[in-house]
Amino acid sequence: MVHLIVSVSRFTMLFMIAIYTYYCFAALKKNISERNQNRLYKKQTTLMYGLLINANLVLYLVLNDIRVLGLCLCEILLFAITLLIYQKIYAYASKALVNNMCMLLAISFLILTRLDMDKAIKQFSFAAVAVVITCFIPILVAKLKVWDKLGVLYGLIGIGGLAFVCVAASTTYGAKLSISIGPVVLQPSEFIKILFIFFSACMLYKSVEFEHIVKVTMIAALHVLILVASRDLGGALFDYLSGYALCCYQKTNLYDFRVIFRSPCICCSISFVCSRTRSCDCLERSFKCD
Repeated sequence: MVHLIVSVSRFTMLFMIAIYTYYCFAALKKNISERNQNRLYKKQTTLMYGLLINANLVLYLVLNDIRVLGLCLCEILLFAITLLIYQKIYAYASKALVNNMCMLLAISFLILTRLDMDKAIKQFSFAAVAVVITCFIPILVAKLKVWDKLGVLYGLIGIGGLAFVCVAASTTYGAKLSISIGPVVLQPSEFIKILFIFFSACMLYKSVEFEHIVKVTMIAALHVLILVASRDLGGALFDYLSGYALCCYQKTNLYDFRVIFRSPCICCSISFVCSRTRSCDCLERSFKCD
């Protein structure tokens, strides 16, 4: 019976995700009315809850762990509070963005529950605190007017934090990423990614002259080189291209963007050569050991 329910749930969950994706595109049509758009967003929310209930029910039948049901109820409560906060406080927030944020977070909870229940509970606690905090960050940004004046501070904290991770962090799958503080394992680079975006936006807000952009680019490239030294090559490429280069593209003309775009390519080339050199050294050592 359990095998039958699991087999049927594969198709039902796939069907719900497919319909949810269709609603994402349907809600963004040019000629759609606001009433129909809100109706599609409500259907998306219903599908998200249906996916959570369906998947957690299957996990409960397979794992036979009552904690799965408790975690499912907590997840539904978290998403309901999150949607309510954005609906009441931020009336002009993008409902499509909020729905997709909750949907992707729900999928991540399901994956973690499937892999390790204890880690899923721990990550849910972190995510719940993070969601509550981020719900009120826009209010602080709107009320306090000093955020755009702290660009240098953002850059210094980012470089210092990455340098500390490069020196003191433990190695995970070849990259220095996490720092253990008792039973808690933190990844400071995830917080520094946000500071890096703040740094880029603040510095480019002050001036878009070419000399200023070159100076800011050198500081941004230092972030990337430290990530390369930590062997976090994916983070280096993602941070630079999605963050700084796109900010430059928005604030400058195409010529400046070409100059800025070449720097990460050089950094990525250096990181690729370094990674290949390390791989060759490891292979050579293994052959010598044999």
